[in-house]
Amino acid sequence: MILIFSAVLLSGCVTHSPTDPAAAPSAAPRAARAILFVGHRGAAGEAPENTLAAFARGVEVGVDLIELDVHLSRDDQLVVIHDPRLDRTTDGSGLVRERAFADLRRLNAAAKFTGSREYGAQQIPTLQEVYDLIGARVPVLIEIKVDAQGNRYPGIEQKVIETVRQNNAIARTTIGSFDLATLQEIQRVEPQLTRVAFISTAYLSKKGMRGEGPDAIAAELRAAGAQSVGIEKSYVAKPLVTAFKQAGLRVGAWTVDDFVEMWNLIDLGVEMITTNRPNLLIEKYLQGRNK
Repeated sequence: MILIFSAVLLSGCVTHSPTDPAAAPSAAPRAARAILFVGHRGAAGEAPENTLAAFARGVEVGVDLIELDVHLSRDDQLVVIHDPRLDRTTDGSGLVRERAFADLRRLNAAAKFTGSREYGAQQIPTLQEVYDLIGARVPVLIEIKVDAQGNRYPGIEQKVIETVRQNNAIARTTIGSFDLATLQEIQRVEPQLTRVAFISTAYLSKKGMRGEGPDAIAAELRAAGAQSVGIEKSYVAKPLVTAFKQAGLRVGAWTVDDFVEMWNLIDLGVEMITTNRPNLLIEKYLQGRNK
């Protein structure tokens, strides 16, 4: 995480102008934080996930990284949405991969949002639109998704890399995936991009059933080109964190929306917290443990 950590330190020098100053935490240089806060799908607990509204909200409240997800449309456009299906978050249905980009743009990506603040209709954005919105203010963590059958989209890694290069954003972009072959392809094509492996409960359960311990898991992730790892929060344990750090991997946890959980994970050695509620967690972190 050397490149992205450097980018985060530099981003602490940028001045933001929140539209709602009262809702934003007190301004503190990001460089002073020992913990990096990652805005999950922008700020998915505060605005419709993976929309420009959510990414703007994440920037507004001072996240260290904006996390987002990309799939390919039928005509091979990089679209920002989490699920391979449209049903959960939009007023559409069916597979993202089976719809042309122009068709996807007619859908409302905020249709299922139930938060207290109204954002109006939101389009499914492109990866380029996210860069256009954020600029160089906050680094980006792009999770490359697989299709509904669990298969890699042909050529998606190259398309992501091309977009990153076009925005001169290699030093402020991290690529993440649950699919280790995706990370290996990213390393092959653009080794300067920072890479993070996300590991799920299913992955860790399978490893446990095979009798593979933390050291073996860490070695596999390193061999796949990972430089950091994001763990589902319920599986974060001291032996796992220790093994990852000894292997040179930075450790993050997802998805954390409770500040008591946040402090417990920090005590276990977690260095990055992915959250739907960055406003809440950053505020609690800046207040200190006893507040």
